[in-house]
Amino acid sequence: MKRLNRFIFLFLIFSFVGKADSLSVYPGFYYTYGNYSSNASSRSFAGYLPFVFNLKHTFVLGYDNLRINTPDWIYDQQTYNAGTILSFDPVYLKFNYAYLNGDYSEKTTTYSYADKTNILNFETIFRIRLFYLGISYAHLNMDGGILQQSTDQFTGRIEWAVDPRVYLSVKPGYVKIKDGRKLTSVAAKIHYLPVNQVLIKAGGMFGQRAYYFDSDLLTLFNQNETQKKQYFGQFEYSPSSKFRIILSYQHAEFETYSINYYIAGIKTNITF
Repeated sequence: MKRLNRFIFLFLIFSFVGKADSLSVYPGFYYTYGNYSSNASSRSFAGYLPFVFNLKHTFVLGYDNLRINTPDWIYDQQTYNAGTILSFDPVYLKFNYAYLNGDYSEKTTTYSYADKTNILNFETIFRIRLFYLGISYAHLNMDGGILQQSTDQFTGRIEWAVDPRVYLSVKPGYVKIKDGRKLTSVAAKIHYLPVNQVLIKAGGMFGQRAYYFDSDLLTLFNQNETQKKQYFGQFEYSPSSKFRIILSYQHAEFETYSINYYIAGIKTNITF
């Protein structure tokens, strides 16, 4: 089945390549350092490769290598992403698939286990003039060494392109978890373009959520504890139309600990 899914995905890509009048590729690379209040730290190296055909349809491939290190144990996680954004303006369709493989090992014993997680995500977005309204569904299934978990996540999207320099987004969310938790949250953010070379983003989340999958960033908060708060700020500078530098700070609070993330990235533009 995995081979069949890969074949179908590659077939779709090459079908679009053969029919495309233009092709743009936007490679992006990111480094993230996490500082945990629980005396742990993490580092992540991630890369994303979006292909945009005829300035409309997008295919994305992604990979993330994460390591969490504590005085007692180490957790190594590999994440593989594949997704599409199909533009039939005013309707947009998004499909994402992610596979996570995590390996836990203790430093003072031989105890270890592996987590294997699959995420399937679908989203429909409608544009009504300068507004974008959407609904997203994500199903997560984790086969862990000590924890078997699954979730059903529903996320709304209400976005407003106020003008060429200001963009507002509100995303209410609901997640039902196999262990009985039913959590609701609201995330909001603003994009502000003070000058053509600089983009500033800021936002946050309040409420409760767990195992949250972000269909825009293709990232997963892969913690079992309930997340209670999150806020972030991001600065992007484009010295040219082909190159962008990204610096970001994010704070996330869970039931018994918090994490500060420091992110640096670059994004380029290659047009054929």
